[in-house]
Amino acid sequence: MTPADVRTLPANEIVEMLVSLAPTDESAAWLAAVIADPVKVAGVSELSRRYVADRQGRGSLPRARSAGTVLIDGAKFKRVFWRHRIPLTAVGPMANKSTGYASVVAYKGRMSFWTADAIAAELGMNVDAFIEAIGAPEELSRLGVA
Repeated sequence: MTPADVRTLPANEIVEMLVSLAPTDESAAWLAAVIADPVKVAGVSELSRRYVADRQGRGSLPRARSAGTVLIDGAKFKRVFWRHRIPLTAVGPMANKSTGYASVVAYKGRMSFWTADAIAAELGMNVDAFIEAIGAPEELSRLGVA
């Protein structure tokens, strides 16, 4: 059996393969037997990959957007702070973030709702009005504003 064959096995067969090793009295010897066999190492790696993907719930979509994410338009975002005469380096500390936070957010085009709420509170705005001022067209249509 090769490591490629292990990837096609169901999880219960991989566990049975690992459990049926009949370990010696010393656990270090048993662990050495598992580590020395590339097929068993592949089995452990495959189980680890499956467990992480199942536990986090997003195995095939590691960049899936969170429900708490707000899509923003970088130009609108920068314009809001320019109108308030606030440099972008001062935006991050408003929400306990780094000084480069605003530049990264403007480039990435998304930010956490809770961070948007904290920044809006510092500006004396309602979070909905703040999102309306900085939101991307997709976000505004999702909220029913546009």
